[in-house]
Amino acid sequence: MTCRNMQRAAAALSLPGTSGIDANQSLLIAAVVEYSGAGMQRLVLAFINSMRALRHLAQHEKAVQQELILFILAIPLAAFIAPTGLSFLLLTGSVLFLIMIEVLNTGIEAACDAVSRDFHREIQIAKDCGSLAVLISIILVASVWLYTLWNVLFS
Repeated sequence: MTCRNMQRAAAALSLPGTSGIDANQSLLIAAVVEYSGAGMQRLVLAFINSMRALRHLAQHEKAVQQELILFILAIPLAAFIAPTGLSFLLLTGSVLFLIMIEVLNTGIEAACDAVSRDFHREIQIAKDCGSLAVLISIILVASVWLYTLWNVLFS
């Protein structure tokens, strides 16, 4: 990796307006990326981009904040009520699925807002479809949790 590419990788590690990672940490990560090879470089940079997105969503999106809190609470609760390891994975995985759908919905809304802030029927449909996907995933989470609780309490 050239010095220019290392600077680009270092710059990608922090969001404008946030403290992010300091310059020394950025260069260290860029050096690790350089050392690890091209295939690993892609994975490391993808991970860095994903963490930047997670940080942004956790700071600015109320729905994601609520779902992250739900996930944190779901882990010990699922460990307590799940009769098997598979049940634990289904309980926590359903909440992670909800978070994933919320992230995609937020991406759709951001892309639509970037195209136009004016009312367009097509943009409304795209945003409504994203909201529907979130609703379906909420129903899935509720179904998985209620089914598991019903089996634990009444079996």
